[in-house]
Amino acid sequence: MLMRVSSGGDPNKIAGAIAGRFRNSEDCILSAIAADAVNNAVKAVAISSFHLERTMWFRVNLASVEISGRIKPAAQLRAFAVDPERLSFVSAENVQECRVTNTPETRPITDLILACYQENHLAIDLACVGAGVVYRAVKAIARASKRLKIRVIPRFEDFEDGVATKTRMILRICYIR
Repeated sequence: MLMRVSSGGDPNKIAGAIAGRFRNSEDCILSAIAADAVNNAVKAVAISSFHLERTMWFRVNLASVEISGRIKPAAQLRAFAVDPERLSFVSAENVQECRVTNTPETRPITDLILACYQENHLAIDLACVGAGVVYRAVKAIARASKRLKIRVIPRFEDFEDGVATKTRMILRICYIR
């Protein structure tokens, strides 16, 4: 079932709805337009892991929707749940970590995802701070997904920026070979 996520949506409430769908054995596809909405959708998938006590992951693709006569790109995230022990093969030493910066281009991120696959990494962590950065990372993942089978496991992580402790979104991309 399709859930539309808006930029003003509460990720905690969206996560509760996702968890409810999984408890009822229903599919869950999140559709979001614009950076803040995509950020809320990704946050909601990460938060729903706590509700379900399972690891949540998603696949993403880009679609076009018409709004007021204008065609806009939308990200569609199809969420899945899996028991954490089924993903134990992806340990920290097998993961390449990259910080995604706030640049307008997504091609370098897509190229990095493809290069890590070619170098036989099991996974890559994209570290994102801010809705715009998460949005660009999701767009890059969607583009790489056209060539590779990818699972994305979102999670939160605290980090020090030299001044204060902040939280960032980690998008772990697991390659399905």
